[in-house]
Amino acid sequence: MSTHSIHQFAEKVALITDGTSPVGRAVALQLALNGAYVIVGEPGGSEPDSAIEELKSLGTLAASVVWDAGSADGPRDLVNKAAERFERIDFLINCLKYGGESAFLETTADDIRELMDREIIGACSIIQAAYPWMKERPRARIVNVLSGVMPVPDDVANAILHAAVAAMTGSMAAALSGNFRVNAVTPKGSDAAAPDDIARTVLYLLSSEAKAVQGETLGLTG
Repeated sequence: MSTHSIHQFAEKVALITDGTSPVGRAVALQLALNGAYVIVGEPGGSEPDSAIEELKSLGTLAASVVWDAGSADGPRDLVNKAAERFERIDFLINCLKYGGESAFLETTADDIRELMDREIIGACSIIQAAYPWMKERPRARIVNVLSGVMPVPDDVANAILHAAVAAMTGSMAAALSGNFRVNAVTPKGSDAAAPDDIARTVLYLLSSEAKAVQGETLGLTG
């Protein structure tokens, strides 16, 4: 990434929905070190973990928001608490994750429903809540990040999730045009990409270098 690209993150407000995951931590750290104001979500509904302290120890401007990912009001609470700090959001990074592995013949309707409710419906709710805070920003960016190892081929629930992330991202890109860019990063293949590699890809999608990239899902291999 060029020096010019690094400087463009200065003083941008970034909300990362899950700063407790390895990928969320890596994205938060790289954005903070490049001058962004970083707000990390702590989705456990309890006290914040050490992620925010790690960022603060490096002299970066960072804050955390505890929210309940299992509550219907959780997404809006997360966004509103985050936006109150700076009264704007420039970047939104949705950290999504696979459920437990389950072979097709062992998968229940509840398994699929729970995974889609938690990840896809949750991500949609967060983006809808963030829209009023982002719509006036000149370079609003949303990246949906599905991290982890690509599940086994017959894991139907996670295969549906993988396809849903791509479909959701394309649909959101069409709905949020103009100053918005909406893209996604997902695993590809049987090896997991390193969190730092995923974070660098996210920063690329947030940068002006990716201004022509819209509605795309980038697959990363390990």
